[in-house]
Amino acid sequence: MSDNPGVANAYPAASVVQIVANSPGSANITVTVEDGRGGLASTAFVVTVVQPNGSPAINPIPPVELAPGEVRDMPFEASDPDGDR
Repeated sequence: MSDNPGVANAYPAASVVQIVANSPGSANITVTVEDGRGGLASTAFVVTVVQPNGSPAINPIPPVELAPGEVRDMPFEASDPDGDR
């Protein structure tokens, strides 16, 4: 069971629990097992869903006209919303 299904859902099955990430954030997942005779055990763990990588952006570079043999450095501006470039 997830305490924050907007972030992650948990689907337990025999010996596994499938976690589905829904959106960035944290959720506490609790898994409980029963033995059919009144005994039970539980454990909990935290799932953190990270923000997906954002693509970098580059500003348009204007057209340039060159004469044969001419060399020109063209400056450009780019940014990365995650800062992980």
